[in-house]
Amino acid sequence: GHSLLATRLVSMIRKEVSIEVSIREVFTYPTISSLVNNLHAQSEQTLLPSITRLENRPDRVPLSYGQERLWFLDE
Repeated sequence: GHSLLATRLVSMIRKEVSIEVSIREVFTYPTISSLVNNLHAQSEQTLLPSITRLENRPDRVPLSYGQERLWFLDE
């Protein structure tokens, strides 16, 4: 499998069926039937909150250490 395709699959499962599946599970259970059997065996998991845009975001957001480092190296 391909990790980007696995990420897309996890996203589609979450959107369509409202079940949380990890990418690790996709690779652990490589066939659809084994993945479905695993999901049926699990109890309902809490869905992660969706990513939303902040409406009242400040004009300047502080940079993380890694971002500051990349900016410094670029300058």
